Amino acid sequence: GRLRVDRLGRTVLSGSLAIQRWLTAIGPVRMGVEGFVDNGWIRGRADGSAVIDTDAGGGFRFAITGMTGVFEINAARGLRDGHHAFSVFWNPEL
Repeated sequence: GRLRVDRLGRTVLSGSLAIQRWLTAIGPVRMGVEGFVDNGWIRGRADGSAVIDTDAGGGFRFAITGMTGVFEINAARGLRDGHHAFSVFWNPEL
């Protein structure tokens, strides 16, 4: 992504709510789905105002038996600005 200066502030409060469901395994690969809502509140911006951004989305999860971590593919949409985001990454902590 890109850094948008108009989104910078002195205080950021964020939170997420997610629901995840693992489906059947095909051989050593387990597949799951997830729905989520992410929220960010930014205060102390250069113009003195605050902004709240909320995104909602979903994705797929893939895990391989015997390995730690989960491969994630997500898509989300900003509820305030309507922008879309797509991410693909490996989460080694799950």
